[in-house]
Amino acid sequence: MLSLAPMLARRLPFYYGWIVVIAVSIVGFTGAAFLFGVIGVLFRTMSDDFGWSRSVIPGAQLTGAVLVLFMAPYAGRLADKYGPRMVLVVGGLFMSLCLVALSWTNSAVMFYVIFGVGTAVHTSTSQVALAATTAKWFVRRRGMASAVSGVGGPLG
Repeated sequence: MLSLAPMLARRLPFYYGWIVVIAVSIVGFTGAAFLFGVIGVLFRTMSDDFGWSRSVIPGAQLTGAVLVLFMAPYAGRLADKYGPRMVLVVGGLFMSLCLVALSWTNSAVMFYVIFGVGTAVHTSTSQVALAATTAKWFVRRRGMASAVSGVGGPLG
């Protein structure tokens, strides 16, 4: 497989790892749909439109947070075995399917399952793989690189 990284690394006036950090931040930005603060914007509208009680949406978020407890160790093991790129691709595809399925949601149970699983997949695969990717590229400035790469999610 041909890689663009070695050619770019030779021509850039700065360390190529910073390009990786920007890419990691962008990936974090794209997963913002499953972050807890984003659904708060739609909280009242969804409750009114679907006729759900106010506890349904936080319940789905809690379901996702509990599922992360079980999924994150497996995501870490898969990132070690197959590499963060594969974990991000599979996780991204699964998150995309969950977002499409959310558009068809018509019951609270369906919302619990889809949003809970989507949140768990996003948090476990993205956070584990992105942290591993950043850590691989930096030794001396790892703290700064981790801080910059972590900015994408909250910006989203």
